[in-house]
Amino acid sequence: MKSLNAWVLSAAVVSSSAMAAPSNDVALKNHLGAQLTVFARALQDGHAETVKGVISQQLISRIAYRGSAATFEENLEAFVSREQTKLAREVGNVYALHDGFTVTALDVEGDVAAASIAVDGRQLPKPFYFVREQGSYKLNIIRPLGIAEQGGYTTYDVKNEDNVTRTFACSNCSGGSIAAFGTRSVSCYNSCPTYFDGTWFTVGSSGRTDCDYNTFGWDLFIRGGLPVCGSPC
Repeated sequence: MKSLNAWVLSAAVVSSSAMAAPSNDVALKNHLGAQLTVFARALQDGHAETVKGVISQQLISRIAYRGSAATFEENLEAFVSREQTKLAREVGNVYALHDGFTVTALDVEGDVAAASIAVDGRQLPKPFYFVREQGSYKLNIIRPLGIAEQGGYTTYDVKNEDNVTRTFACSNCSGGSIAAFGTRSVSCYNSCPTYFDGTWFTVGSSGRTDCDYNTFGWDLFIRGGLPVCGSPC
């Protein structure tokens, strides 16, 4: 892991002058959906340079800082490989999609856009975030955060696949209960130093399970009273 002095960590500038508000900008929705499609196809094809072309400078800085390889190119390839695995597991063959990635709802606050996404009509559990850089939106995936190794809070999504109510917890959060076959979104402390952080979960009296932020799906499944990561940390 590089020291902070080894990289120029330029986070996206986020305007705080306006509250998040729903947007009915159809052209922007179509643009962001198309950009996400380019990203997904580039992941599937393993085209790292195409991925780099659509992601934000903040995300590029996170990849550079958090990667363990000697060069940025190697860290970018590792990032693409990790996200490619998530995409294949949660979405499948991108080229076989009929409707592809569509933006079903959009909230804009300053230079940040949060896009709710459906894949062939199936709603994904979490939004994708875009930041406006030099007049155009770039994919940031998560809500814009700092580049620090760990820390801060991120919203994680939990799905209970059991037919009974379960209790769960995550890092620095008691979690609470989740109904049979229910879902919950919960703010957890980021305690796993991956590209998008991650957190630990417990279900009932189970031991801790470390889960990565699952870009295209649920972060935690509860199965048989046990925590099962959508993507292991």
